Amino acid sequence: MTRVWTDEQWAIIDRSPAPTVIFAAPGSGKTSVLVEHVAMQLVHRRIAPAELMAVTFTRQAALEMRRRLGRDRRVSGSQVESLRIGTFHALLFRWLAKAGVPVSIPLQGDEQRALARKALAREGLHGPRYVRAFLSWMNRMKSVWPPVHPRPAWRGPREMRAFARAGRTYEGAKTRMGRWDFDDIPITFARVLEEHPSLLTRTERLAYLVVDEFQDTNPVEWHVVRALARTYQCPVFVVGDDDQSIYGFRGASPRWLLEFGGVMGADPHWLSTNFRSDAEIVARAERLIGHNRMRMPKRVRPASSDPGSVCAFTAADEDEEAREVAAWLEDLRRRHPSWCFAVMARTRLQLMRAWRVCREKVERVEWRTFHDGKGREWDAVAIVGAVEPNPYLANQPETTAQWEEERRLFYVALTRARHVCAIWTPVRVARQAVRPVRFVHEMGCEPDVGYPCARRGWIKDGRHMH
Repeated sequence: MTRVWTDEQWAIIDRSPAPTVIFAAPGSGKTSVLVEHVAMQLVHRRIAPAELMAVTFTRQAALEMRRRLGRDRRVSGSQVESLRIGTFHALLFRWLAKAGVPVSIPLQGDEQRALARKALAREGLHGPRYVRAFLSWMNRMKSVWPPVHPRPAWRGPREMRAFARAGRTYEGAKTRMGRWDFDDIPITFARVLEEHPSLLTRTERLAYLVVDEFQDTNPVEWHVVRALARTYQCPVFVVGDDDQSIYGFRGASPRWLLEFGGVMGADPHWLSTNFRSDAEIVARAERLIGHNRMRMPKRVRPASSDPGSVCAFTAADEDEEAREVAAWLEDLRRRHPSWCFAVMARTRLQLMRAWRVCREKVERVEWRTFHDGKGREWDAVAIVGAVEPNPYLANQPETTAQWEEERRLFYVALTRARHVCAIWTPVRVARQAVRPVRFVHEMGCEPDVGYPCARRGWIKDGRHMH
C-alpha cells in the first residue's frame, strides 16, 4: 500500500541534496521521512550509493534504516549494500582502518569499568558511584575539540583533582594495553582529517552526508561534520529535535542543531504534526517545553482528534505510589487489553522500588528510565517519582542549563504516551521530604490526592473525565 505523506513531509523527502536542517516534533515520523529521503536520492540517481553516508546514533537505528531500505522495491540490493549507514563511531573507525591509520580495538564496557576502578582505587575512591561519575567526566573531557587532557595540577574540588589524576592513570593503562575507548575514535578521526586529509580522501568519496538525531551531537562530532563538509564540499542534511536533547552527560547540546542553519547555510524545514499522542498530551508537553530558553520556537499539532489524558497524583511515599500505579495499570488493562504500558522514572533505582511492588500484580509492562525510553512509545505511560529534590540523582540540577536538560528529559517521557499519561509525586522519597517537580505545575497539572480511578471513575474508555 502506498503511504500518503503530508506536504511538509514530502517537501523534505523529494528534496535534492542541499544543506538542510529539519526540526522534528515527537511522533512526527522523522525516521520514515529520513529513510524515504535517502531512498529518493537512489531512485532518482541523484547520488551514487557509495558516496552517501547516513549517520545514526545507535546500532539499532542503523540496522532499522538498512532494513527499511532493503524492503523498498524501488531500491536494488546492491544500492543498499553500497550505502554507508552506521553510528558515528562505527563509520569513522572503519574509515580510519580502510585509510591505513593505526587503530586499536575499543574497550568493552566491563573492561572500561575495570580500568576505571583500578585508577580510582589509587586515589582512595571506591564503589560504582565513583566509577560512573568518573567515566561520565572522562566522556565530557573527551567530547570537546580540541581535546582536554586531564592534568594533576587541574584546580577544583578534591574529588575532581582525584579524577584528573585517575584520568592520567586510566589513559596510561589503555596505552600499555594497546587499546582505545570509544571516545578516542572521533578524536583520532578529527586529528587525521585536520592534519592529513589526503589519507581519508583517497580511500572514500563523499557527496552527501545525512545525520539523524543531530541534537545528540557533541563538539567533536560537530567539528567532524563541518570538517567533512569543508573537505569534500558536500551538502549536509541533518534532522533532530532540540527539545529532545538529553545527553548532556556526554557533551551533547541542542546548540549545534540550533546553529546549523546559520553556520552551514542550510534551509530549515519543520515536521510539526505529532502522529503519536492525543491532543491533551501534545498541549501539555508544548506548554512544558515552552519554559526552556535554548530552543527553536515551534508549534506542534496533534493528528489525533481524541482528547487523551494527562493527570498527576500524590502519594504518601514510594510504597503507596507503587500500589497506586499497580491499580492504575490493572484498571487500564481491563478496559484496554490490547494496549501496551510503560512505567518510567528518572533513575533505575526509582524504577526498582516500583517494580518490586508491581511485579506480582501486573504483567507485560515495560520499565524504562527517561533516557532509555527515547525513541519508544506506549498507549499509556506512568511516570513515578516526579519530585524535587530527587534523592536518587547524584547531582541535583542547579543552573538554568541543567534545569533545561531535566525539563527536556521530562518532555521526552511525557511524549512517549499515545493516549494516557499519569504522573506520581510522592510526599516522601528515600525517607526524605520532597515536593512535586516544578514541571508538573509548568504543564498545567496539579497533583490530586491518591489514585481515584476505583472510587471516582475518572477514566471512561481510557479518557480523562473532567
